[in-house]
Amino acid sequence: ESFVHSNNYEFLVLHDPETQALSSMNPKGDIPFSFMVNAQGKVIQQRQGYSAEDATKIENEITQLLK
Repeated sequence: ESFVHSNNYEFLVLHDPETQALSSMNPKGDIPFSFMVNAQGKVIQQRQGYSAEDATKIENEITQLLK
């Protein structure tokens, strides 16, 4: 949670303390792991790992989804 606040994220970030979503979506258990869900509730993207270079790309993808 402090990571989310320290980066001033303005989108919803859900925590999975029981790892139910992680186990379902990412059975290998790779972390960090994220996925995007569209307005219809469909998972449209899954991402394993993170690099700072991805931040702009992810932001642009989210912006497109919100249009």
